[in-house]
Amino acid sequence: MTAYTGRAFCFSLAAMIMPSVCVAQTAPTSPRPAAEIERQMAELQKELAASKLAEANAAIAAETAAKAKADQARIYLASISGAPPTQPGVTAPAALIQQSQPSPGTVTTTTEKPDGTKVVEVKPWTQEGIRANTTGKQTFGGINFGVGVAFSYDLGSNGRVSDASVVDGIVRVNRTENVRARFVLESHFLFTPTNIGGVKRFFGFENTATEKNWGVGPFIALQPGGAEAIIDAIGAGVMVGLRRSGTGTDSFNIGVGVLYDLNVQTLGDGILENMPLPGLEEEVRFKRQEQSGLLIMSSYSF
Repeated sequence: MTAYTGRAFCFSLAAMIMPSVCVAQTAPTSPRPAAEIERQMAELQKELAASKLAEANAAIAAETAAKAKADQARIYLASISGAPPTQPGVTAPAALIQQSQPSPGTVTTTTEKPDGTKVVEVKPWTQEGIRANTTGKQTFGGINFGVGVAFSYDLGSNGRVSDASVVDGIVRVNRTENVRARFVLESHFLFTPTNIGGVKRFFGFENTATEKNWGVGPFIALQPGGAEAIIDAIGAGVMVGLRRSGTGTDSFNIGVGVLYDLNVQTLGDGILENMPLPGLEEEVRFKRQEQSGLLIMSSYSF
């Protein structure tokens, strides 16, 4: 028997006598069972499915909330316009529509936040809202005002600059707003004298005990602001009103006074038009301040 055959015989004999010892000495470490791997894969798939389900539920909840807010906005807009909602399936409470009357000159803006929700703002006192007003009257802060057309000419020492730039190191003003036309809300009180120093007529208009055809008195005017300020400008002066008929309220009123703009943009301190920038500055600075101006205004209600 050769040496190789003898070793094989010994190993065979040892395997029959002590099989566990022989396997431990000769067999390599076995890998994880396939069943264990399959179990772990199944658990991972369950976790992934649960995560996807949670994401889907969150998306559905966000979409439902957005639709609910949109429905509320439609109901609100329908209530202020006096018309029922146009979206199928959305019904506004009848009491809400009955209590809310149409608001002339209302401007509605809808903005969308990063999370997808929409915010509806109704501003009846913006320039666009006043322009769309068909009644000639507007409520602001619970006070009834008339609507007027105003012209203002700046009387301040600093020009109103809306845009400026630096060209070859020199400050150049691109746009000014020293003269402005605007809509304003106004309120006035007209005295109707029948005799002033023996003069009974004013431009052919005469006041009697029963008919008041012209008047003179003080007025105030204001320009409502936006999100940053409640009022942008306020003024006062003297007004003359000429009534179109002795019984109606239509008239032509002209007033002259002073207007104070409370938020005017001008060049910053030390920066002058058509001059180099001071020091080492490289950009045009602006500042906000109040500024006065001449006001000429016209309104149309006696």
